[in-house]
Amino acid sequence: MTPEQFEKVCLRAVDYLRGFAPNPVTRAQGKSTGNLAFNAIKWEMPDPDTFVIYVDESIAPYMPYTNEPWIHPRWGGKPNPNAGWWQRAGAYVALIVARLSGGGLKAAGNT
Repeated sequence: MTPEQFEKVCLRAVDYLRGFAPNPVTRAQGKSTGNLAFNAIKWEMPDPDTFVIYVDESIAPYMPYTNEPWIHPRWGGKPNPNAGWWQRAGAYVALIVARLSGGGLKAAGNT
């Protein structure tokens, strides 16, 4: 796979990840800006074999609260319907990249 093909596969994965970000229904209805999905989810390609996807928390400082269980009394013990979305999305995106690239999964830091 060429670096260009790899980048194309990874950019497709970024699109999938953005679809996992909380509130896709309200985004579609125009009730949400989509800031987390469209502005804060970023990517970089530091070298031809590495693609990094991350959330820029200076743009969406609330991101951790979209992913974690709610503990504040304000929520009255209700569960966060989005809890764990980042982990689920990451696992799905990793599978998509592996499938589209014809490769397998390798944990970061392993050689």
